[in-house]
Order: sequence, then structure tokens, then C-alpha cells
Amino acid sequence: MSPLQTLALSLLLALTWSLSGTALADSLSDDQVRRFIDVMEQINAMEEEFADLDQELERQVQPNGNELPNFEHLFSSTLAKVTDHPSYGLLEDVVEDHGFDDVPEWGRVGDRVFRAWMALEMADQMNQMPADPSAMLSQLENNPNLSDAQKAQLRASVEQMMAVRKMLESAPKGDIAAVRPHRDTLRRATEME
Repeated sequence: MSPLQTLALSLLLALTWSLSGTALADSLSDDQVRRFIDVMEQINAMEEEFADLDQELERQVQPNGNELPNFEHLFSSTLAKVTDHPSYGLLEDVVEDHGFDDVPEWGRVGDRVFRAWMALEMADQMNQMPADPSAMLSQLENNPNLSDAQKAQLRASVEQMMAVRKMLESAPKGDIAAVRPHRDTLRRATEME
């Protein structure tokens, strides 16, 4: 084998190795899910220290109370809005203690955990939703018993429902598999039991 062929083979092997590493990193690991939950549990245990931050995060999730939050980036986008909060440094200490580089990394893992978890929790409800909402929307538009305002509100609700469905259906199967064994722990950590 010539030196050029050896170099080409080495580059091909290195490329294959890096691509396989990327593919493996594409799914959440059990460890990432566990560490995400550990942070949530520690935050819950430090309720007094995080009370103000918790209120600010809730306000940021639904600023006007009418819109659905951005579920796909729920944690990361919300956390990005509170970087100047006095308790943010304490939050950073907690996430770093659990092996995350910083709060944004924890938020990105949280986005994926939440999306996979909601896909699991809502699987039955999603199966009952029509795959194509056009028939439902047509019935709404042609219903003489509904006012224009009611039609607009129902149309917006159907569109939001379909957007949530699309987002949940896009949850990676590997993420769902990693989150599945932790469903009960997630419910407890987020007080959703």
C-alpha cells in the first residue's frame, strides 16, 4: 500500500469514527437524563434559595398567559431570559456540581428530556388527534352556530394542537428510550404526580 493510500485509508477511518461518535451523541444518555433530574431535585430541595428565580421562570414561560410556551426549547429559551437574576449564579453552581458545563448546556438537555417525556406522556392523546386537521377546520368554518370570534379561537387552538403534535412526533426515538425509565422520577421532580 502506498503512503498516499495509507493516508487516505487513515482519513476514511478517522471520518467514520468521528461520524459514528456523532451518531452516538445524538441520543440522550441515561446519565444525562439522571443528572438533569438530579439538578431538578436539588433545586426543589433548595426551594427557599430559588423561590424568586422560580417565580421569574414561570413568568417567562408564559409572559402573556395566552400563548403556549415554546415546548421545543422550553428550558433553554427560558433560562436565557434570566441570566441576570441574582440566583442564576447559584443555579450555575448546582448544574456544574452535577457534571454540566453550564446552565445553557443543562437547559439544552432539559429541552430534549422534556420533549421526549411529553411525547411519552401524550402518546395516547396524539393518536386520537386527526393526522390532517383540514376536515376539522372545514367543519369549524362551516358551522353556522359559531361566531367569527369563536371560529378564530378554535382555529388557533387546532393549529396550536397540531404544532405540539408535530414537535412531539419529532422527538428522537433514542431520547424517548433514554427518558422512558425515568418517567415516575420526572413526575416527582417536577411535582406533576
